[in-house]
Amino acid sequence: MKESWDWETRNKVIANIKEWKEKFIDIRELTPSPDGEKIAGIVQPETRKFTLCVNGETWEDLFDRMYSLKFNLDNEPICLGYSDYQWTVIIGDKGETRWENTFDMMWNLTLSPDTKSIAANFRTPEMTQGVILNDQPWENLFVEVRDVIMSPDGKRTASRVQINPRRELDIFWFYEKNYTIAVDGIPWDSSFMSVYGGIFSDDGNHVAACIMTDLSKYTIVVDGKPWDKEFGGCWEPIFVPGSSDVIAPVQTPQGWTLAKNGDPIWPYFLQV
Repeated sequence: MKESWDWETRNKVIANIKEWKEKFIDIRELTPSPDGEKIAGIVQPETRKFTLCVNGETWEDLFDRMYSLKFNLDNEPICLGYSDYQWTVIIGDKGETRWENTFDMMWNLTLSPDTKSIAANFRTPEMTQGVILNDQPWENLFVEVRDVIMSPDGKRTASRVQINPRRELDIFWFYEKNYTIAVDGIPWDSSFMSVYGGIFSDDGNHVAACIMTDLSKYTIVVDGKPWDKEFGGCWEPIFVPGSSDVIAPVQTPQGWTLAKNGDPIWPYFLQV
């Protein structure tokens, strides 16, 4: 794609945003395309109605809500749109492509590194939640699905999920192990007090995350199996490139350090 970029032109007017401000009630999420030849924004041509404007040209269809505007590497705009009480994904300079699946709510619109895969969280009328990848929703749905974790090749998704509903007025529920990671909609067998910072390995075959094992202990879990050591705190893990080894900052009695597969590999510091 970069081979087709125009490196010779010093200045080029893509769109006159001042004219947009005079034409529309509101302009949101101004977003340039990767090649710099387009700029898009969510605009409000009339009260409580929204559409997309690309280089000054607006879509024909109006929506009740729109947000999370992005471009793929083919320089096509992508966003979430809401009309007729349903959310879906919309793609294209004219909004010509829409996903067949629609939901009560959608959020966390996520693109793969090559932008060929699109994922998002969704909620159904039954108040269950999941992840949809390229218009294919998870078969298993959960009480709560917080985020979208996508494999580098864009073929797999994962998320932190809540496996047990909250019991009203029961504060002890928060001390129980009600969370885990679901990969392609399939939850791990093990559950934890809290889960965050999930990530796929380079090959997409492994998932690691931070977990809270009790009120004061943390560790890293890989494919549902926690490290054999616990810590006073830990930050989001990463996989060593090209391997299944995992590294994360952890807090020990001696201070903060980096741990690899549970074992410290750095000196200790006040913070890492």
